[in-house]
Amino acid sequence: MQALQAYICTVYAVVLLACVAGAFNRHYDANLAQRVALSLFALWAAWRIRLVYDNGWGYPHELMVATALLLYAVGSGFKTIKWRLRHRRTRAGHPCRRKEDMHGLL
Repeated sequence: MQALQAYICTVYAVVLLACVAGAFNRHYDANLAQRVALSLFALWAAWRIRLVYDNGWGYPHELMVATALLLYAVGSGFKTIKWRLRHRRTRAGHPCRRKEDMHGLL
């Protein structure tokens, strides 16, 4: 397996795990459609890993797609963790609330 195929398979494996974690994590604020989409992305990533691994190839643009999916998965994970830590600290509601909205609640 070449380095490019190894990179693509590794990235898709991380994306697959992030999608599964997001689909089943109760702290990730997603609706049913988003959770179904995450499940479909996980299945797609597993299929692509198998295809790249078995055939030893990947499309030239796949490097960019895999990297973009990885960055999105990591960014979503950090955002969820950051919101969750802030939520525990302030007992705030929705992450879009302003600090001024919370003065009456605290």
